[in-house]
Amino acid sequence: MGGRGGPSNMSGGGTNKEATGAQAFNGVTSDDWFGWATDSEPYQAALNGEKIPEISQTDGHRYTDEEIARVKLVAPAIQEAASTSTVSDTTLYRGEMYDSLLEARRKYKIGATVTNNKLTSYARKQSIAEGYASGSGEDGVKVVISNTSNKGRSVGVMTDPFGIGGSDEIISPKGLKSKVKSTRYDSSTNTLYVNMINNAVPKKRGR
Repeated sequence: MGGRGGPSNMSGGGTNKEATGAQAFNGVTSDDWFGWATDSEPYQAALNGEKIPEISQTDGHRYTDEEIARVKLVAPAIQEAASTSTVSDTTLYRGEMYDSLLEARRKYKIGATVTNNKLTSYARKQSIAEGYASGSGEDGVKVVISNTSNKGRSVGVMTDPFGIGGSDEIISPKGLKSKVKSTRYDSSTNTLYVNMINNAVPKKRGR
């Protein structure tokens, strides 16, 4: 998944049907998850102790005091769940877009340790990640990350507000560190494929 950007009561943010199925926990409801799926920026700002945006980047409506208070309550709960949970998958995928191949290669240099500076969305399927990378814009280079990691919280059922395809969304915690093992650039699709491993994943014991 890519960098996607809200509060559970966002006006025009979708129907309850689209939110149905998301897993509730620690007071985080399916409506909260739908808010996250459509505009994650308020949650990221709250978690970082920054000012929450006044206007939704998704539908342009002004957040109410009630919505902002809800975001401040929910953001730490999402981080806690993502930090203390694991999923059954051994590889998770994410799609991103960078202004240039040079910029992408600088960030994902082989041997480098990359740290999540925010809550980060992953998908279980590479095709979903490729869709989000492609949906980020026409300019720049697409980046598709495969991370050998099982660290994160499954939302359960991801809404599909961007028309890319539904998928189970995995929220990886802020602060998670992963090491870049290899990269491969596909000029035919203008895509840099990045293979990483989560430093917290135990290594297999030798014989």
